[in-house]
Amino acid sequence: MQFEESIKQIYSHIGDEYSKRMYENRLLYSLTGDNSYLKRVVGMTPEGAAFLRMLDNTETVFLFGAGAWGKELIASYPEIQVGGCIDNKFHGKEEGKYLGYKVYSFDRYVREFSSKSVILIASRLFHKEMYSQLIEAGVPESSIINAGKMIDEMSDRQYFDNSEINNSLVKEECFVDAGAFDGKTSRLFFDMVLKDSDASQIIACRSYMFEPDEDNANKCMDNLDRYVQSLPTEDKSKCSYEVIPRGLWSEETVLSFSSSSNGASKVDDSGIETIKVGKLDEILKDKRVSFIKMDLEGSEYHALVGAEETIKQQKPKLAISLYHKPEDVWVLPQLILDYRNDYTFYLGHYSVAAAETVLYAL
Repeated sequence: MQFEESIKQIYSHIGDEYSKRMYENRLLYSLTGDNSYLKRVVGMTPEGAAFLRMLDNTETVFLFGAGAWGKELIASYPEIQVGGCIDNKFHGKEEGKYLGYKVYSFDRYVREFSSKSVILIASRLFHKEMYSQLIEAGVPESSIINAGKMIDEMSDRQYFDNSEINNSLVKEECFVDAGAFDGKTSRLFFDMVLKDSDASQIIACRSYMFEPDEDNANKCMDNLDRYVQSLPTEDKSKCSYEVIPRGLWSEETVLSFSSSSNGASKVDDSGIETIKVGKLDEILKDKRVSFIKMDLEGSEYHALVGAEETIKQQKPKLAISLYHKPEDVWVLPQLILDYRNDYTFYLGHYSVAAAETVLYAL
């Protein structure tokens, strides 16, 4: 199929005006790299609109949190004037640079720069501690942009942020959490099924958590164990879960893997570790699947190829990351329509940067 025809077909399957507008701008960003289109996507969310207003009134920014989200924010907004990075743990970085910027100690930032710059918190997991550290050091609240808090709060809606999902729940919900990281998404799945819907109609809910990173797989099990134990007895009896320490792919094989013990672990030709991967169609053969979420750091296409029969035969609800590769914006929805042309698409965005656009297929 020609590119233009494919885009027209995808667009005709988008279910509301909000999603159409988001798709238009996400597509244009993928094709051009012009971040004015990205800003339109981000600005469609309340948190994103607030973040962009803060950036517009800012000249020099210091980055607090030199991890994945720090990199993502800098890459998404190259126009930001970065004065430097702040690191509580130097590990030899004090005299060098990170992302091309000088790294400073927290104490030096407070002493020399806090009165004449804005600090951008860029950690989703530790934003509370960072914010408290800044306030206790006397940094004015007006000088703090807590992007980590915004992203964390947006992640609580991610993958389930569509009323049609709730309306289409079945009595036995079986969730595939592909790229489970620490199990948070599976916990949110259980919350949606047991708390946000008519739980009296649900007789069972199960999550299959696919997570090849060993540290992350252990986090999944520990976090879900604690979560389920905290539920009322009636709800506890409905829940079951399984951590599957494998990746999803288009065939059964072994692949190189870069393990980071966070959400950025991924299949990587330069990775020093290896993981076993396989087809969802084979791993969960003869199992019921009602909902598939995929956030696989760029492996979504191969994983969807390996889920072809499951999608064709069972038409599960889908929530698929749509941002790891520029071509994902048209390749992934077209692949889904090639399997079944009775899906309706919706889009959502769940960060203040380029990452975390989700395609819902319902």
